[in-house]
Amino acid sequence: MFKWYIFYMPIKNDALIVGITGPVFSGGSEIAKILSTEGIFQAYNFKVYSLSSTLKKKYKEKYGVDPPIDNRTALQDFGNELRKTDKSILVKETLTEIEKAGIENNIIIDSIRNTHEVYELRKYSNFFLFAVNASFDIRFERASEKHKDLSKHKFKLDDDRDSGIDEPEEGQKVQNCVDLADFIIINNEDIKKRVDNYNELITQLKGFLKLVDNPGSRYPSALEIGMNYAYCASTMSRCIQRAVGAAITKPIKKNVREEQIIAIGCNNVPNGVKDCISMYGQCYRKLMKETYFDKLNKCPSCGEALGIPISHDACGCTENMMKHHYYPYKNLDYCQALHAEENAILQALRSTSSVLDDSILYTSTFPCLLCAKKIIQTGISKIFYAEPYPVKESLEILKNSLGENNIIPFAGVKSLAFYRLFRH
Repeated sequence: MFKWYIFYMPIKNDALIVGITGPVFSGGSEIAKILSTEGIFQAYNFKVYSLSSTLKKKYKEKYGVDPPIDNRTALQDFGNELRKTDKSILVKETLTEIEKAGIENNIIIDSIRNTHEVYELRKYSNFFLFAVNASFDIRFERASEKHKDLSKHKFKLDDDRDSGIDEPEEGQKVQNCVDLADFIIINNEDIKKRVDNYNELITQLKGFLKLVDNPGSRYPSALEIGMNYAYCASTMSRCIQRAVGAAITKPIKKNVREEQIIAIGCNNVPNGVKDCISMYGQCYRKLMKETYFDKLNKCPSCGEALGIPISHDACGCTENMMKHHYYPYKNLDYCQALHAEENAILQALRSTSSVLDDSILYTSTFPCLLCAKKIIQTGISKIFYAEPYPVKESLEILKNSLGENNIIPFAGVKSLAFYRLFRH
């Protein structure tokens, strides 16, 4: 098999480089620690570097003081400022540090938050990106243990910005980084107190690294194939905020390893309708929200002047006092597109021969409440999802109807690494 090498890189070409990305408090740094310190991974001789540490060093170089411990906004702003001139500057600075140190180890680069950081590391032939994920409520619980006075509203604002909502291209884009990952690791459980959860995580990591060492050492599972149908479908999306894909399959009788694909879908406008970028040059939802907030320069509850982005933290009013006025502009009513799950269901039902009873839905993002109701009504019996959705009502209605054991987070190999790791 012919292999490309890029000889001008500062790291030796045969070094394994593991990148780690994921939402705040999902546990990425803990995964890095396990890979670099646990005896079972000793043969890999990993050394950990963190883009967050590089950012903090750059902050201190500029301002002469350490960044404030409890002020993520200051570091987020500073990171955006640095990436305006070079979107992959934090990776390049970290690689320079590695080169100067003459490191011969395999390398872990933690805290990847912008897609250009991923693209820079993709120049290495032996780079693989791990995405570590956990549900919003679990991550908030972990954050609250560390920051006792943290409100859920404040955590949501930080998390939204970190994920890339309303961020410029040089901003944090964690959600898009997760979409680019080669492996997804689910870290919803307490691995520090539960031995079984810890062992399950170790098994996941061992399996991924075995594939990296020996591509083709196993076949992809039906789960991995189904989820990759969904991710491939997401590439058809014209949405400029987020590309989501879905696939519907049915198990093939007498063949436990294969499923018949019935339909795929992505979040797109209906047939014959122009997409947002063609009509408005930007997301229509974002345009509507910005137009509304441009006019809303004071709190509708108390009249106090507000900053941008709008937050009750600016005036002290409670969220309940304010949400009646601004919450409608956070929902999906103004989105021009059908959701990926909707498109897949509609595509399947256009054929009179397609019956969705006992079918399986694979989706790159957990279904919203609107899609959840359609899923239940059409007879789909099981859902695999890659990214959590922060609307608890959607999760609750699906669990009540389909059963908790049939709502399953995806952990495995996904799109970009598929051919690299499963070739024979």
